[in-house]
Amino acid sequence: ADTWDVTLADPGGFRFLGWGIDYSRTDLDGGSSTSVQTEQTLRGTLFANISSQFRLRGIVGRESNDYEDGVETSSDIVGGGIDWYPTDRTAISATVEDRFFGRGYDVSFNHRMSRSVWFLSASRDTSSLARDLGTGAIDFRDCLAFAENPDSFDGLTDIEREQLLNECRSLTLLGTNAAYVQRSIRGGFSLLGVRNTLSFSVSRSDRSLLGESALLRPDDDFRNTDRVRTTSATVSWSHQLTGTSSLIASLTRSRSESLDEADLDTRRLTGTIGISRALGPHTQGGLRYRYQKSEGTNEYTENSVTATVGMRF
Repeated sequence: ADTWDVTLADPGGFRFLGWGIDYSRTDLDGGSSTSVQTEQTLRGTLFANISSQFRLRGIVGRESNDYEDGVETSSDIVGGGIDWYPTDRTAISATVEDRFFGRGYDVSFNHRMSRSVWFLSASRDTSSLARDLGTGAIDFRDCLAFAENPDSFDGLTDIEREQLLNECRSLTLLGTNAAYVQRSIRGGFSLLGVRNTLSFSVSRSDRSLLGESALLRPDDDFRNTDRVRTTSATVSWSHQLTGTSSLIASLTRSRSESLDEADLDTRRLTGTIGISRALGPHTQGGLRYRYQKSEGTNEYTENSVTATVGMRF
């Protein structure tokens, strides 16, 4: 997937009114000449800063795509949202929109305590596997390497950092090149010590195919089913060995299954352990072992060792 995002915004700061304009285009290549799809969205947002802790958002826009039989269709976007910060440690955000696929929404709750971080989120939107991974990962192995690199967190709060780590740890790969409507809910917490962090998260995603299954590759999970549900639970632990090195371990149990009569039911157990170390002022290195066992529709066992070196300049 190739995705372009352009945003211009002035939320208003200490003024009452603010504004924002966002354009996004995604070109999704499903692996054949008949499965190239495009989605474009243009949104305008008007902010009303009721107080320093509460803000209203009104949204209007236009979107187009060619998911159905390759014929381009267009529709309006109308919605609204709120951003509420009841305390310095708590953030609540909610957005609801009328979209071409029905009602889309994005609701999140984050709370930080002195020694813990808690989060809960729910959303419904279009997506694809390539777009989900493209936020910070080429594949599952690179996701944790990205999230555990301290340089990746410039500008992020502790809440956002822990949420990014939990999203990477709970990532379960669905075998598809198709676009889909994804309804998901996630929740979890992290206990923060001086040198140790213990995290637990659970997630459930319900994905519905957009477009025609006949255009997909023969080994695509959506070839024989229109809906797939994925449930996962992850526990992880990180330990700061020294000021420049850390040890990371995680265990994830997940299940992907069709919600109709199709024979799709895959269970995965994934365990990782690794060490990362600063090799210089702008250089980070890591070594990671991963074990994965898949049972059911797609059975395999994988053992992998990955070494990474990253430089920032």
